[in-house]
Amino acid sequence: MTRPKQNKAKRADRLYPKVAAGMFGLLLLAMAFTNPSKEKYINFAAQEFSAQVKEGVCQSQSEQNPDNPLDAANSLVSRICMVGVNLQRDLIKDVIEKNTAPQNFLIFTIYRTETGIQEFTTLAIFGNFFVLN
Repeated sequence: MTRPKQNKAKRADRLYPKVAAGMFGLLLLAMAFTNPSKEKYINFAAQEFSAQVKEGVCQSQSEQNPDNPLDAANSLVSRICMVGVNLQRDLIKDVIEKNTAPQNFLIFTIYRTETGIQEFTTLAIFGNFFVLN
């Protein structure tokens, strides 16, 4: 009577590694299919770079006083800067494309971008981007 239980246990012991290997294979396949393209990275990096320029360069640093002409001028310059960044999106994409070195490992990609102003290292995996520095 104990023999059938032992056979089931042996079959289960042989089956678990195969199931685990199959699941691992499916995970690797999913990673390969969801590895973002360079074009998607360029769009992501252009958006991130534009946001950083808008926050760091375009934002007015002083409290706004509508009666103070310098504050009004500062606000105007800030708005012009933001519009300029938005209008130059294609130029920003070109700069990023020309200064990006991808390392594709099939299941993920590491993008290194040096713009002259800033360096980005980004991990692309599962359809997402994670800025590492």
